[in-house]
Amino acid sequence: MARIREFEIEDAVKDALNLFWSKGYHATSVTDLAESTSLLRGSLYKAFESKHHILVEALKLYSADACLAIDRTISSSESPLEGIKKIIQYIAKASTGEAGKKGCFMANTTLEMASQDPVILEIVEKHYKRMADVFNRTLKLAQEKKEISKNTNISALADLILCWIQGSRIIGKTSNGSKRVKNSMIILLSNLK
Repeated sequence: MARIREFEIEDAVKDALNLFWSKGYHATSVTDLAESTSLLRGSLYKAFESKHHILVEALKLYSADACLAIDRTISSSESPLEGIKKIIQYIAKASTGEAGKKGCFMANTTLEMASQDPVILEIVEKHYKRMADVFNRTLKLAQEKKEISKNTNISALADLILCWIQGSRIIGKTSNGSKRVKNSMIILLSNLK
């Protein structure tokens, strides 16, 4: 059997991520993964040990990419509060229309797997904690710059933003989701002060 190169593994994880995202874990077969990644079944098992291991690697990749995107959005914004607002607006857009029907890979996997799989639950919890920590730090900076009232409970606001994001990614999959996401975004943005 030919040796699998590192870049092939990275590409395979990206391909698997997209497949799991569109079909879900349980509906994705090893044959689907082999076809999607262009790896033979034997090579797939040699590189990843199991379908579950591929999912774990896909979730880790997704989490790293999502958190990096959040960090970049915040750091490239004119102010901390502006960065938070840009993220909220981006999520609202990503949660509507065809993109909204796809949902969020982390939210989809949370719903499908986290209550039954402690490994997945740990990855999901780390991801949401990392997001909440970024929001907490950013909101504290906004508070220091007097963009947000000193009386605002920053931790609760960070949790509200995180819950709104994940809720929007789920509700966006429904027929009335776009309207609900947009309406709730308006209220959330108007209360960031």
